Amino acid sequence: MSSGPHQYENIIVSRPEPNVVLVQLNRPKALNALSSPLFKELNQALFEADQDDTVGAMVLTGSEKAFAAGADIKEMKDKTFADVYKSKFLENWGEIARLRKPVIAAVSGFALGGGCELALMCDIILASPTAKFGQPEINLGVIPGGGGSQRLAGIIGKSRAMELVLTGRTISAKEAENWGMVSRVVGEGEGQVVKDAVAMASLIASKSQVAVQAGKEVVNAAYELTLAEGLRFERRVFHGLFATNDQKEAIKVADVVAQSLLAALGSTAVYLGYQVYRQKTRFSLANVPGPKPDSFILGNLCEIFQSQAGVPDFKYQKLYGDVVRVHGIFGEHRLMISDPKALQYIIHTSGYAFPKWPERTEISRVLMGRGLLWADGDIHKRQRKVMLPGFGAAFDYHFGALQNTDNEFMHAYFGLMSDTLGSPPTSAIFLQTFMPLWYLQLMSRFSQKRNLVHARHTAKLANAVAKELVETKAEALLQGKGNRDILSLLVKANASENSDTKLTEEEIYAQMRTILLAGHETSATTLCWVLLELARHPEVQQRLRQEIRDTEQAIRARGGSDFTASDLDNMSYLHAVIKESMRYHPALYQNYRQAARDDVIPLSKPIVGRNGEIMNELPVAKGTKIILSIAAYNRNKEVFGEDAHEYKPERWLDNKEKKGPTLGVYGNLLTFAGGVRTCIGWRFALYEVLALTVEIISNFELGLTPDIERLRREACLVMLPTLEGEQLKGENLPLSISLAARE
Repeated sequence: MSSGPHQYENIIVSRPEPNVVLVQLNRPKALNALSSPLFKELNQALFEADQDDTVGAMVLTGSEKAFAAGADIKEMKDKTFADVYKSKFLENWGEIARLRKPVIAAVSGFALGGGCELALMCDIILASPTAKFGQPEINLGVIPGGGGSQRLAGIIGKSRAMELVLTGRTISAKEAENWGMVSRVVGEGEGQVVKDAVAMASLIASKSQVAVQAGKEVVNAAYELTLAEGLRFERRVFHGLFATNDQKEAIKVADVVAQSLLAALGSTAVYLGYQVYRQKTRFSLANVPGPKPDSFILGNLCEIFQSQAGVPDFKYQKLYGDVVRVHGIFGEHRLMISDPKALQYIIHTSGYAFPKWPERTEISRVLMGRGLLWADGDIHKRQRKVMLPGFGAAFDYHFGALQNTDNEFMHAYFGLMSDTLGSPPTSAIFLQTFMPLWYLQLMSRFSQKRNLVHARHTAKLANAVAKELVETKAEALLQGKGNRDILSLLVKANASENSDTKLTEEEIYAQMRTILLAGHETSATTLCWVLLELARHPEVQQRLRQEIRDTEQAIRARGGSDFTASDLDNMSYLHAVIKESMRYHPALYQNYRQAARDDVIPLSKPIVGRNGEIMNELPVAKGTKIILSIAAYNRNKEVFGEDAHEYKPERWLDNKEKKGPTLGVYGNLLTFAGGVRTCIGWRFALYEVLALTVEIISNFELGLTPDIERLRREACLVMLPTLEGEQLKGENLPLSISLAARE
């Protein structure tokens, strides 16, 4: 969560979502008593959020113990009638109710007196089971002064309002829900009410902001107008919204969606008939061993895409081998392959004959633009040719993460992959699988779902950063001050008149976004898994540290002070640790390809069909979708030994050739992909991981924490370490760190 632009003393302001501001009252010793300084800060923070076009809704909360236990009695105890009258005491409390954007109160613990009134000023109240509401001012010889009596009467009726105001009694969250005072009581669990409130705020913020503000205005008007006046006012506002662009675009999208759904329903019978036909032809995959479908509509897709990374892959490999038939939508047959020779054919021999799935390229386009990870065929060849010379250079952009810089771009990247791609709902799997590409592109552009809003927000920021960098580099080149970083080299190449060596402006920005996200994410993720295994295996960590110490001594003996690339190359145990970590925890756990023609895939060993037939090769029809399981290949016992499911760096020290055909550029692993799609920056990325590992292990000793029991291998395009229950926070690897001993 990012800090707000101001440093407050009594509140904490953060951005749990790109379009949501969270304000937390922060006077824990006073149970968040509402002092004048606190309310001044609160009004300022909410007013600024109300004016910010990137914010669609706000959440207001306190602590688990107290939302707000009332007005500050210490501040009031010595005041006289003249004091409060002349200073218009509490008058500024009403400013919250005049905000145009919705405010959701997330209430835990006590919400008494002014705290109850503060919650009532909000547009929606969500309560935890521990919440308690009341107006106990009568016990102090006064009455509610912040709107409690007036708002309660309109919400829960005269009799119940009288009861609360005149007796000072408190009511539970459940009773408040039954009376209609709160929207609902959320489930138990610390912080759950805030999570639910943020999710609701994000949903509201994803809607048309003009319509949201108009909706708030007409609902609030119902408390002040007669029914006839209110209906007339509502109708006029409804009519007025027809003049907005939001309404025009929403109606257009709704119309297109309705037509596409009708077309989809109409084509379902044809689609099913085609699948039956294909399964009866010579290209049928029905004889290939594989699991039964979990459902007719989505087959095995939910298990494949909603599980943690590698879980279904290992399961299918154990049960059915290295070539597995899985079920797609409406009985469609797909393949999951970890057979080395088949992988070599698809990735190397016939790389461009097996392009990416169209729906996966759309995901790449949304996240990174039309760059290398999106492109296929001739476009990919041209882009790769232009990009390749630049990958001996640095990138020359600083996120500021190590300095904890308040970088909006950096904060937008936090949790991006897990938020946009992690654990997709069943509905998303269906739409991405069944709907045509133009429909997915339409949804990518207009959908107001949180994950796509987050993706578009990040893309917008990334494009702005890329544009600024390109303009800066272009100006530097004009002045003869160009550096040898990737950006400068690309800008220089793009000045050529040869179209074969040029990128469009959109493509340049896309390459920058690709490097920023894909390059950063895979290297950082790989390093996380390296550090995890070193923490899990102290003996491996100690042996690596000793190799580092020996190399440091050799560097000093030759009069040097820093590790060189040659030093890193000669550290055999370091490379063994990195290779084994990449094998055991592949950052890229699956790849997705589709046959562009009828083809025959060779196999490392025959497979036995369901009818007992021996198959030495596998015919596939044009359009067959294939999942290349890197995770399962990395656990292939014939390639990596019977102990392939164990973490053992020593397996890389025997200097023997790994069995099977050549696949990857490092350790015959597919961490950096392979063939025509080998990562063009793999050497730079490798040295980055090597150097960072050396620096960390040289200086620090790593250990495990209890939270590691909740560790997940999150499947979201790359395999991220996250914690159960905290997936939306993104990468999360809680290790203990202490200074490493030196002699």
